Amino acid sequence: MELPSTWPDLDVSLRDSAAVLRVELPEINEGNFRDVEEQCVLAAESTRARHVLLDLSGVGFLSSSGISFVMRLLKWTRQQGGRLILCGLQPLLLEVFHPLPTKQHLQKNWQGPFFAGTVEEGLALLAQPAPANGGA
Repeated sequence: MELPSTWPDLDVSLRDSAAVLRVELPEINEGNFRDVEEQCVLAAESTRARHVLLDLSGVGFLSSSGISFVMRLLKWTRQQGGRLILCGLQPLLLEVFHPLPTKQHLQKNWQGPFFAGTVEEGLALLAQPAPANGGA
């Protein structure tokens, strides 16, 4: 189900009880990350979904501020009792997470797989039970 967004660079839909947020920006950087974060949180709240699939297939670059936005959205999602899964990361963006202990920490400590190739794969991950560690 498509939902209205007040921000032209964000498509919002509700699929299988998860908010799907598709960001369409060349980059998320110091100049726009606060707007992106605010709009994503507002959109996720409007769906009333616990889980969020953040589709970044339309984003070509994440600065350190962009990564910070993702981490804050992850924290917000956890506070709602849900899970955040990043979908559609271009290879360059996926590599940003690989050298950091962040990716392994996310996978291990924040309720399971954090990355999916597509929205459909992300929905399939959400259909699986969360790991027993509970995100501690």
